[in-house]
Amino acid sequence: MEGSYGISSRDYLERARKCLDNGQVAPLFYAAFELRCGIEARMAEYLEVQEHISKKKRQGWQIAKLARNIEDAFRLGDKQAILKVRDKQTKEIIYEFVYTPVTSSLRKKGEQLGDILHSAKKYHSVENAYWSKLRQKLEETYTELQVATSGKLLGPLLMHPKKKTMDMKVELPSAELQKIMESLINQEFLLEVKYE
Repeated sequence: MEGSYGISSRDYLERARKCLDNGQVAPLFYAAFELRCGIEARMAEYLEVQEHISKKKRQGWQIAKLARNIEDAFRLGDKQAILKVRDKQTKEIIYEFVYTPVTSSLRKKGEQLGDILHSAKKYHSVENAYWSKLRQKLEETYTELQVATSGKLLGPLLMHPKKKTMDMKVELPSAELQKIMESLINQEFLLEVKYE
């Protein structure tokens, strides 16, 4: 049996790229599936780590419902949240974390992919312009999902209402990043937060 089938948003994105690079018509349907799943997965990744959101709202697969739950939790719309960690003395940036949302444009494209994932109602020959238009639509969706999965911050910095503490959910994909975070423990540093 071949390797494992990863289910992170970046796993779906990577498989979509392979399907798009294939150059054939049939893999376009698989690319559409992988992109749709990647969009859902990224939205779920943002929700599943937010403890202040009910378990019910952290589950599901419908893009519109996931989007409402994310908006209820973050109230950012399509804005990115940029968090810069600076050395208190030198003001140098130690690390920059970015929350890259699944934008309304990407959500719309993801919902439209659902139309492709059903049996075809009309035959299109390989030479038909339908396929180049579909490929272009998938490439645009891929590019937007690539941006949405580029950030390491799984939501904006949130203030815990009772504890008066800040809550920051970050992906730690590398030993280097873990080392940076460990170096910040018990250290004074400055946080700069910006929304764009």
